Amino acid sequence: MPFFENSERTAVNHSVLNDIAGDLTAVHVYNVQNSQEEEKILAALNPAVVERKGYDVSGCMEGTRKGVFKEIDTWLDDFSAPNILWVSGSPGSGKSAVASSLASELTQRRRLASRFFCKRDDVRLGDPAVLWRTVAYDLARFHPGVKAVLLEFLKKADFRDTDILLHFRCLVKEPLIKNRDRSSAPSPVVILDALDECGSDESQSAQRRMLLETIALWSSHLPPTCKLVVTSRDEYVQSPIHKDPLYHHHITLQTGHLANHSAADDIRIFFEKSFAHITPELDLPSFWPGKPKKMQLTERAAGLFIWAKTTIAFIAENQGNPETKLQLILEGELGKGRENIDSLYRQILHFAFKDASSADLALFKAVVGTIAIAKVPLRRSDLKHYLDRQDAEDDRQIGVILRKLSSVISKGKNGLLHLRHLSFVEFLTDVKRCHEFFIDQNKHRRNLTLTCLRVMNRELRFNICGSETSHRCNDDMKKPTPIPAHLLYSCRFWSEHLEEDRDMHDRSTFLQEIREFLYNRFLFWLEVLSLTKEVPVAQRALLTTIRWLGVSVYPLLHTEHHI
Repeated sequence: MPFFENSERTAVNHSVLNDIAGDLTAVHVYNVQNSQEEEKILAALNPAVVERKGYDVSGCMEGTRKGVFKEIDTWLDDFSAPNILWVSGSPGSGKSAVASSLASELTQRRRLASRFFCKRDDVRLGDPAVLWRTVAYDLARFHPGVKAVLLEFLKKADFRDTDILLHFRCLVKEPLIKNRDRSSAPSPVVILDALDECGSDESQSAQRRMLLETIALWSSHLPPTCKLVVTSRDEYVQSPIHKDPLYHHHITLQTGHLANHSAADDIRIFFEKSFAHITPELDLPSFWPGKPKKMQLTERAAGLFIWAKTTIAFIAENQGNPETKLQLILEGELGKGRENIDSLYRQILHFAFKDASSADLALFKAVVGTIAIAKVPLRRSDLKHYLDRQDAEDDRQIGVILRKLSSVISKGKNGLLHLRHLSFVEFLTDVKRCHEFFIDQNKHRRNLTLTCLRVMNRELRFNICGSETSHRCNDDMKKPTPIPAHLLYSCRFWSEHLEEDRDMHDRSTFLQEIREFLYNRFLFWLEVLSLTKEVPVAQRALLTTIRWLGVSVYPLLHTEHHI
């Protein structure tokens, strides 16, 4: 029976939230229970379990991508085929939606061993050294035999959490190979989604090369029953060390002039169902906007699902006339590929800020720039702290800007803000593409670094969580008073922002804030890191500060204007 067509559903403990496209929130299918001792040992893997809970990626709408899923279905059960499936395509072509739908189906078939969703704007989900550790943690939940091998290794090994080759060989490859003959277990499938966003920072280039090498090792060292699905922008893949092309099955999601009839039909179905969903909320006739205009939109989408989804989100916004916004889109320039999505982003921004003052435009850039460069998603309620705009009127204006940008910036149920697609950041940070809406990332990094230092100097204090005594371990204390999210972010990431911007022209303000921090807040900062199990941050932060200052420790302590 085909994998994606009316397959018998197996009862599993998972949660799927359905909206117009459907969101996957579950990862594990077996949910192998761990004892407290086992959980403590597995915690040494330091997996990104909490971080990925904040991302719910919409799957493909029912009735779309039939050809793609049919090809995936054949590959999944063909154990003579390559054990890696690589799904590539241009930005916005729908790779993550395909991965989300696949993960949902694999969950129901009890074959999803792990799914790692890479995010460039999340310090953990974009770290190559975290990927295989998280996959290993998932594998322990997937199969008890794999868990036994992992526990044995972790008990005996001097585990290094940055050795990517070690992670793959000892935490993934060996446990899977040792359990490959267990006929009672289903064939595992691991999904690595948006791999191009893992290790994309220049400073991580060496780690990314090692990560790609481990994927080559999966192809050559793991049995064909162990399936790996990768989605990425990259179309050509090879081992970076051995320079051999990767043996894999390849599916390309076509867009632009290469988009086939099937892709156009998928976009048409998306528009049909999406308009049926939003017209009641907009108090419009069910047939609106009519078949000819839907066909025009389908043509303009050129196979780009991100274009289609952004268009629907823009029209569905609770502001402005839907007919006016639709006409604006239809009258826009019809480009190809990236030009098409650029044109749509420009139209959305012009519609929202066509009469904006220079102050409003500056606030727009501050809001979006801060969200874009943040190391983890920020809460809406905390955004005023990062912008250093504390009064009620400033906060109201921030809310207005976010509402105007709801088609490109989403707010989750937990209040976390997410840029809907990486292509929007790439558009805004390229002055040749976005013109007057250009966002200077270096400028906003400087602002955020300074704000983090000021937040710490203003809010760090002795016994910040109100502990009764300092004579007991943190874990033995009663539940402490929570540390504000914006303060915790500042404590964790101020030095990383400092490191990314070494060419500051005016350092005097920063030197003053760093001096205040080191002399009067340093021990309070260590207390926060201890309470939140982030003590390793301290060493990296201090070394970063020394490098940024550009002097050795000894002269620093013996100059007249020392810190």
